[in-house]
Formats: sequence, structure tokens, C-alpha cells
Amino acid sequence: MRSRCALLAAFLIVAAVSLTGSASIQLRVTPREAQAPADVFVCVVLERDPANRLLQVEVEGDDFFTASSAVLDGEGARRVNDFMFRRLPPGEYDVRASVFDGAGRQLGSATRNVTIR
Repeated sequence: MRSRCALLAAFLIVAAVSLTGSASIQLRVTPREAQAPADVFVCVVLERDPANRLLQVEVEGDDFFTASSAVLDGEGARRVNDFMFRRLPPGEYDVRASVFDGAGRQLGSATRNVTIR
């Protein structure tokens, strides 16, 4: 899994994502479609920035929600952050990665959709 994320970081070319705010976030979610219960791998690539203090990844569907986060150390933070969400039940999900500053202000976000059948 780490090698897939490293490859993503090396090329820094992914399909278009919904991006808000000023922080540069690239988001890869695999698989995009799967049979339930499904494990979903999320790779987030961030540009280093002194303001970056928290990365949060949420998986939200109509009947299911889960989230995970990582504390960031500004310019010293890892550029590539991996998350695994295990055994997701059937549904349509928005996978959202958001980066926040030390005051809790959102600096940017990216979203992908996942279908678990």
C-alpha cells in the first residue's frame, strides 16, 4: 500500500477532485467500487505548509460514518498520509480529506465518491 501512495506522490497526477481552500490536497481512494464488506484505502498527499496542523479524513454515507485524523507538524509534516477504513457496509459514500490550521480553520479539502454494493 505504501508503494502505491509513494507512486502517487512521485507523479502527483491524479484525476480531478473537488478542492476548496488554499491548501493543496491530492486524494486517492481505492477501490472506487467494491462488494461489501469492503476495505477502503485512502492516500492523501499534502503540500508542506507551516499552517497545516490537522488532517482529517471522513467517510460519510446515508447510514454510516467513520473518521480518522493525523496531527501535522506544519512544514515538518509528512507529505503522504495513508488511512484504511475496514469493512464498510453497502452504500454510497463521500470520502473527504480536510486540512486545518492551529485555530481549527479549514485550509482546504478534497472529496471522492465510493460505492460499496
